[in-house]
Amino acid sequence: MSRNPFQELLALQERMNRMFEESMRSRSVEDSTTGVWSPAVDVYETADSLILKVELPEVRREDLEIRLEGGALTLRGERKINEDLKKHTCLRRECQYGVFSRTLNLPAAVDPDRIQAQYKDGVVWIQIPKQEASEPRHIEIA
Repeated sequence: MSRNPFQELLALQERMNRMFEESMRSRSVEDSTTGVWSPAVDVYETADSLILKVELPEVRREDLEIRLEGGALTLRGERKINEDLKKHTCLRRECQYGVFSRTLNLPAAVDPDRIQAQYKDGVVWIQIPKQEASEPRHIEIA
């Protein structure tokens, strides 16, 4: 069985994100109205691309920013609480509201100029094309 360092890196990052999210959830959410939260992200790999599925329910497109910098893809935005809900007495709040930021380090073998994002029904789909593998070549020693 061959090792895939990219898969191992993604698995490690996913475990660390889950640990961070669990520590954030351990705070009392019933008393907070806004705060920091982290959207769920699924990462898929095809023969020619990486596909990210980011769940952002109740986040408007205009409240979302996707940025690529230094090999890292960052999603930032805010999920605002519905104004109608503010009029009522909250008995329990498990949905998280407020600003979020999620950064994923990309492998070096992707084509940053061809990244595409689509937003539909509270889900952002990001397609990150892989770079074509270069053919091995013999290098003469001078």
